[in-house]
This record gives sequence, structure tokens and C-alpha cells, in this order.
Amino acid sequence: MDELGARLREDAANIEAEVSTELDTRIRASLENVTPAEGEKPQARPVSTWWVSGLGGAAAAAVILLLVNLDRPQPPHVPTDNRPPPVEPLVVLELKAEAAVLTQPLKKELENLESDIRKAERAVREEIGLSL
Repeated sequence: MDELGARLREDAANIEAEVSTELDTRIRASLENVTPAEGEKPQARPVSTWWVSGLGGAAAAAVILLLVNLDRPQPPHVPTDNRPPPVEPLVVLELKAEAAVLTQPLKKELENLESDIRKAERAVREEIGLSL
């Protein structure tokens, strides 16, 4: 905070501004003529107003909470049945895997393998109804 005050004073000193004598006398007069009023004390509120304002604020907060919560949709009713949901039977496919026996050159074997894959794809598509 001391650094800020020092920088503000330094910046204020660097400002080049001319204050007319008329303005200077008006500022000094207004500063010198200000005195606290004697005998006048700020009037304290009675204790009852503190209670009333506190209760009024609490009531307003309760009304706002009530209005906000009334607009929320009710959660769906969840049955209290503890039975687990029915389990669908698993589909098990029978796969027949055999070791590859190379009887021809690799290029021919690759062509045969691609042909077998296309045949299997067509058979699967026909079985599930996706034939194109």
C-alpha cells in the first residue's frame, strides 16, 4: 500500500495543471468551513426495527425458495421392486477355425482367402437381411 501511495504522489507531481486562484480559494474555503455539527448525533434505530427487517428478509427468502422449488418437475416414480431386470440370452456363434495349409504360392492363397471372405460376407448379409 505504501508503494501505491508513493506512486500516486509521484504521478500527481508529474501532472502539469494550472489551478486558477479563484478555484483555489473556493476549494480552501469549502474545506475550512466544514465542521461537524455539534449536538447532533445520528439517531439510532430502535431494536424492534432490527427484528422486523431481519424477519422480513427471512420471509422474503423463504417465499423465493418456495417459488423456485414449485416450478421444478417431480422426479418419475421409481418402483421399489428389488428384482433384477430380466436378462436377455446371449447369442453364441459357432466358429470353426482351422490352421492355414499353404498348398499354392502366397499370391494365389491371398486371392482364395479374399474370395472366401466375400462369400462369407454375402452369406451373413443374406441371413440378417442386408442383401444389396
